This record gives sequence, C-alpha cells and structure tokens, in this order.
Amino acid sequence: MAKAKLFNWHLLEAFHFIGISQEDHHNTNFTFINTQLREVRKAWREIKKQATITHEQFLEDQASDYALRLNTSVVNALKAINNSELSRRDYAKLRQILGHRKDKLALTQISIMDPITQQMKLVTEKHELETSICERNQNHARQALHTPIASDPIL
Repeated sequence: MAKAKLFNWHLLEAFHFIGISQEDHHNTNFTFINTQLREVRKAWREIKKQATITHEQFLEDQASDYALRLNTSVVNALKAINNSELSRRDYAKLRQILGHRKDKLALTQISIMDPITQQMKLVTEKHELETSICERNQNHARQALHTPIASDPIL
C-alpha cells in the first residue's frame, strides 16, 4: 500500500510571480513536466552565464576605482582583487570542511619526536601535552631571535 503524500498546495500561492499557471500546477503529465524542467534548467544556465558576465564587469569597475585611489594600474588592481576573492573562497572552503566551532573537539593527543630514541611518540596525558606544546612554542618563538630586529641591542 502506497503512503499518501501530503502536499501543501497553499504554499504554491507564494510563488505566483514565477508565471506558472494554475492548470500547469495540476498537470501530472510526465512529458509536460520534463519539458518544463528542461526549460527551467536552460533558463538557469543562462542566468548563471549572465551572473558571470555581470560579476566580471563589476570587478573591472572596482579595479578601475581601486587603481585611481591607490595610483596603480588597472591590471595590478584587478590581480589584487582576484587574489583577495580567491583567498576568501579558499578560507570559506576550509571553514566548511572544518565545520562549526561547536563541532571542534579538545586536543587529546599529539605525536612528538622522542629525543632519546629518535622515534615518534604519542602523548596523551594532560601534563605531558601541556609541556610538549609549551616546549614547541618556545622553540618556535626563538626563531625570531636571529632576525635583524631582534638582534638589535637597543631592543
């Protein structure tokens, strides 16, 4: 026995601006539905093409304004804008992959190189974790001591 599917016909009234007639809403002919679906997909592809063209025009306008303000060429300004957008997209992908902050868990283990045996060691105890991370941070921060700014005796 097939389950009766409930459809909220009253919600279709919100889509009156789409231009689908009332008769088309009730038409269940398979070929009609496929034809309409093809037309909608074709329109969607055209809209996506237009969006790309509009976006490129917008970027060119922004680049010319940016070039005037910073006294640089339009080509360099366009490169800077494209790099900025690329970076923004990359970080958005990373945020999507990593998930929300609520999904992140606490650090429970790390792998470190054992100085005596020269083999990787898995650290899971809280005290050892804290000590290992502090040692790593100290060694990492000391790298800046050999730069010209840090080696200046005035500082």
